[in-house]
Amino acid sequence: MKNVLILLSTYNGEKYIEEQIQSYLVQKGIKCDLLVRDDGSSDATLSIIKKYADKFSKLRIIKGKNMGYAGSFMALIRQAYSLEQKYDYYALSDQDDVWLADKLYIATDRLSRFDSRKPQLYFSQTQLVDSRLNYIATPRLKLKCTFGESFVVFGATGCTEVFNYELLKIVSTHVKVLPKVRHDAWIYQTCLAFDGAVFFDTQPHILYRQHRSNVIGRKTAKKTWFRRFNYLFSKGKNSRLESTKDFYRNFETVLPDKHKKLLAGIVNYKTDYINRVKLLFNKDLTTKNVKTNLRFRIALLLGLY
Repeated sequence: MKNVLILLSTYNGEKYIEEQIQSYLVQKGIKCDLLVRDDGSSDATLSIIKKYADKFSKLRIIKGKNMGYAGSFMALIRQAYSLEQKYDYYALSDQDDVWLADKLYIATDRLSRFDSRKPQLYFSQTQLVDSRLNYIATPRLKLKCTFGESFVVFGATGCTEVFNYELLKIVSTHVKVLPKVRHDAWIYQTCLAFDGAVFFDTQPHILYRQHRSNVIGRKTAKKTWFRRFNYLFSKGKNSRLESTKDFYRNFETVLPDKHKKLLAGIVNYKTDYINRVKLLFNKDLTTKNVKTNLRFRIALLLGLY
């Protein structure tokens, strides 16, 4: 039976946290421990978690200052790496979803087929649900799972990610500049950058709850177009570029040459017009969705990436 350490970041999650924890306890064919980092909650979140201390062989809780969800998850990953015990796998978890009983077994079974000496990452399609767990129509992801594609579209949802110790070690050792957003994208990109094994499961094994307090979640068509329009005038219009620059700073000295060259081109695209044109025709920077490819290239042309 595989050992999995669940990495749970919480912040004022008292409304749904109990359902999330209960879904850990019904995981089949897996031994789970729980490492929690609370990001400065002011509600009863921690009290609820402590009620379940006797349900896990090991439950550790870290009370931290508010860092935001990306920083909190990176702190969890570093803490997991510092533990004396090495686990077979590590799983990220939000505080408000519900895991299906086979989630971790499916993930670890798929990853066990690859070379454990190399980084490994599993992630899956999600099933959107409302606050009462009623199903919501869910767009289906179509991904190539390549390094170049990961800078065109964010494919991996963090609450579905399960990875091995080798990937944990690489991320913990080399990430000096913390991500401002999308820690899950960095984990995914890191695995691809080091030619690790990535398994994308097209079947959902998680009920991904959508509610008003979601940090990241479902976007309606109206919200999506408003967000794109807002990029034109907001200070965050180049957030993807800034994230890419930070990723490059962290891994520049250890990246394989082919990936380093691609990243350098993206990082410097605003100041090098010839390079920008080359990126437009770079087949590595494509995904399976035609509209997404078009939006990416428009963003490059307008300097909005």
